[in-house]
Amino acid sequence: EAVLNLLNFFILLLIWKKRKFTGQVFSLYLINYGIIRFFIEVFRNDGGRGYLLKVGHPVIFLSYPQLISITLIGAGIFIFLKRKRKS
Repeated sequence: EAVLNLLNFFILLLIWKKRKFTGQVFSLYLINYGIIRFFIEVFRNDGGRGYLLKVGHPVIFLSYPQLISITLIGAGIFIFLKRKRKS
């Protein structure tokens, strides 16, 4: 997770230099971090965090942190589109 967040930092640093509107980097951070966190939770398989949806197969589940990640991705997309339209 640390390596992926470091990679996210460098990607956002490159975008920062070429940003076209206010809020672009922040919205992309929310999207990138949400994606990273969603997939990290798949490999973690930490049942103590609770599941919103769990089907019989251990690979098919949606945990609360994954739900938060989906919310972050959605918020990032919303902010990105809203701010891009204003500029």
